Amino acid sequence: MLDNSQLPLRVGIVGTPGYVQADSTIPTEQIIETIGENTGNLAFQYAVASHIASTKHYVSWDSSDPAWVREVCDILVYPAANAINPRRDHTQRADFIEAVDLPCVVVGLGAQAPELGSEVKLNKGSERWLKVLAERSHSIGVRGEYTADVLARIGIQNTLVLGCPSH
Repeated sequence: MLDNSQLPLRVGIVGTPGYVQADSTIPTEQIIETIGENTGNLAFQYAVASHIASTKHYVSWDSSDPAWVREVCDILVYPAANAINPRRDHTQRADFIEAVDLPCVVVGLGAQAPELGSEVKLNKGSERWLKVLAERSHSIGVRGEYTADVLARIGIQNTLVLGCPSH
């Protein structure tokens, strides 16, 4: 008989399956917002989701109930984009990850800056979000050394340079 440690993990994927189910009644602006204002996000979300054989549930930072996520998932997978952005406040994302309180796998997290080497000054909410992710992750897969350095400056050392998940 299998015990729970031998059962396949039920995976919550933050984002889309690499496409948006939409019809002509959904405004284009809503679809664009759903995909993070970048159609390239669909490519790496599809790439990550296609490598997961376990039961998948798609989770939204904004609309998923943390209690539901805890009930149906054992782990969260976050196919990340260039979300480390000084103009964004990810307080709500930090609150969500804390409320869900599941282990996390982060793949492809990147930093945005005016130019490579620029210092990225994050607000408290975004810095907290990154630290909450780091606490729940064995390692954070980042897009490059620059992102690893940005995270190291705020005390996050558990990074691994993987590049973009679409590769």
